[in-house]
Amino acid sequence: MKSHVSLGAIKFPMFFGVLLFGLSFFGASSGVVSLPEVSLKWDLAQSPGYTPSFETKSGPELALIYIGSAGCGASNRAYLPEMIEALKLKIQQKANESGRSFAAIGIAKDWVAEDGIAHLEKFGRFDETMAGRNWLNAGVLKYIWQDLPGVAATPQVLIVNRLVDDRSSDRPGAGFSIREDQLVVRKIGTDEIRQWFEQGAPLPTLTTLEPLEYVGNAANLPFLRPAR
Repeated sequence: MKSHVSLGAIKFPMFFGVLLFGLSFFGASSGVVSLPEVSLKWDLAQSPGYTPSFETKSGPELALIYIGSAGCGASNRAYLPEMIEALKLKIQQKANESGRSFAAIGIAKDWVAEDGIAHLEKFGRFDETMAGRNWLNAGVLKYIWQDLPGVAATPQVLIVNRLVDDRSSDRPGAGFSIREDQLVVRKIGTDEIRQWFEQGAPLPTLTTLEPLEYVGNAANLPFLRPAR
């Protein structure tokens, strides 16, 4: 007979545990009952980790983008999830200190979307995730091939300075946009990511992005100019 006791979930005085063991041992030695196999498990407290803000805030934003793959050996190094989680919190702190909002984005370039989603789940919470379609993944297209081109390799971490614009409340029909993407940092491979992390994830001086205002009605979206 096996009896499993989780000390993280059930709390009892020490003397009760000793008494229980003594009675079990006595019963077994007298032939009344068999000695149970008791396994003890402590539920260790988990660190809070990164939590998305679940709000849209107009203005400058720092985004951390992780690009990896379930099929990439380097992306599955045992220490990488904890390191990426720590980087989220570190860059979020830097964003807050500079008056910026923050977003964490996870991209998995696996062919099978479910495989990519399972991979990203190892890295804690993200504000946004994209998985599937290999190198034609929408996130890969944006952050490796087209808008912010770079080396096609995984894993990699990017820090992007950008401008979030929410006009949904004061300009009906204007909606939302993210513009002025500026690549601040790109670290490719576990060695580069780890070295940058151990250095404290330094960032260069960030460019101040000017908000834009609409000229004319909401349909004239191309007619944007810096707000004054």
